[in-house]
Amino acid sequence: LERGLNKYEKNDFKRAINDFTRAIRINPDNIDIYLVRANAKMKCLQLIKAIEDLNLYLKCNSNNINAFLDRGDCYLKCGSKELALKDYKVASSLGSGIGKEKKNNLESLLQKNKKSINSFSKEIDQGTMNPKVYFSRAMAYKKEEGCDYELVINDLNKCIALDPNYEDAYFERYNAKNILSERFSKEEIESDFEKYKSIRFTRINTENRETKIKERY
Repeated sequence: LERGLNKYEKNDFKRAINDFTRAIRINPDNIDIYLVRANAKMKCLQLIKAIEDLNLYLKCNSNNINAFLDRGDCYLKCGSKELALKDYKVASSLGSGIGKEKKNNLESLLQKNKKSINSFSKEIDQGTMNPKVYFSRAMAYKKEEGCDYELVINDLNKCIALDPNYEDAYFERYNAKNILSERFSKEEIESDFEKYKSIRFTRINTENRETKIKERY
């Protein structure tokens, strides 16, 4: 354990994790080792594994504010906003000012996103033909907890139908199709990325030509 802590202090996080794992094997009842190993895993961006260690630690230490804050941060970075909010609320209830601030900020963000979806939906219901509105709602859907990527793709499809050269829509649809890869062929997925690259290449070339023309005059 001491060797792991020394390596942690020297920012040698991967080796620290190995030493903490050995320490747990030697002394499995020392629950604090899970906390320091979780911190090392967070430094290595092993967020899911860090959450697993924090879960084990919090089963025995349900009043540790920093552990709730750390797990909340991990959840947030993994895209689980509702779970992050739950941990920030607990930290806030335990008297953490940081927990309260994070809770308030995340609640505000979630409410703002829902308002954005409602606003874009109202414009769409009114018959807008602006592709940007469909693209913006797709991006707002993407930020929602437990995102329904079918809704994202549907809005991106409409955006592209209204503007076949909407560069970012192809890139985002490519990403969404990758997430739902079992529903799309490899050709369908890759075609969006190829279209994105083609439009981007044309745009950059056009911008470069225009810049050169302006420089001449």
